Amino acid sequence: MEDKITKVKQIADSLSPLIFLDLLFELRKNSTRLIIYFLLSAGAIITLFYMQLSSHASSRDWIFDAMLIITCVISAFMGGSYGAGAIASEKEKKTLTLLRMSGISGFEIIAGKVMSAMIYITTLASPYLILAALIEVFSGFDAARLAGGLFMWLSLTLFYIVSGVFISVLFKKNASASSFLYFFLFALHFLIYLLDDIAGYRDRFGYYVRDGKFFGSFSPIEVWQNFSSSSYHKSYRGASEIDCIIQGVPDYLTITGIYLLISMLITFFTANVFEKYLRWRED
Repeated sequence: MEDKITKVKQIADSLSPLIFLDLLFELRKNSTRLIIYFLLSAGAIITLFYMQLSSHASSRDWIFDAMLIITCVISAFMGGSYGAGAIASEKEKKTLTLLRMSGISGFEIIAGKVMSAMIYITTLASPYLILAALIEVFSGFDAARLAGGLFMWLSLTLFYIVSGVFISVLFKKNASASSFLYFFLFALHFLIYLLDDIAGYRDRFGYYVRDGKFFGSFSPIEVWQNFSSSSYHKSYRGASEIDCIIQGVPDYLTITGIYLLISMLITFFTANVFEKYLRWRED
């Protein structure tokens, strides 16, 4: 047990400088990312307020949902772009050798990049998260719903970040990695609906499954919609029967749990690929 604790401390000690320098470099960079952050926030707020005009949800439920959805939108763009530049920027700056010479393994580099991205995105999203928590606490506290919303945000944020880091490992240029990331986000949020048509899922199972939707249920947009709908329809589970995986559990919890599991698998897979890449460079 003591050996395991010592090993964890050694890993934490090796990650601390990497995380600190990563965040310090991010703060000293130009303000482009922060400009994107404010534009995303403004656009999301305007869009959600416009959608509220035709919504039947109460003001409290709607504001709480809006704050969490805004944080998810921010995480998609900011977290993904941060991750996409994590390794590609190191390749451009030719600093991977320096990291390797410091005795840090490939897994520790990937873990450090993911952790620094999580800290950065949490800092950006904290105003919305705090406001959402205060709204929920002071206007009819629902611990299960608050925990579910935070779990949804955390799982999706981690997925966006590790996906960006994985893409960053595959490309040498930051611009190429970022471009591919944005295409991936577009495909994940919108093009995934086409898979139901391509696979013929709607035609074969549309009678048994409401809306004939399966692959489309994994779009984060569907997750956000399910989370929002469950606030004013307490019996709402979803429109795709995904909840049959875990009976009685709303779609957004089931799917975000799947996203969390996939994020862990991607992290270990990325670390393995990156370690092999570093060894190839050394040879």
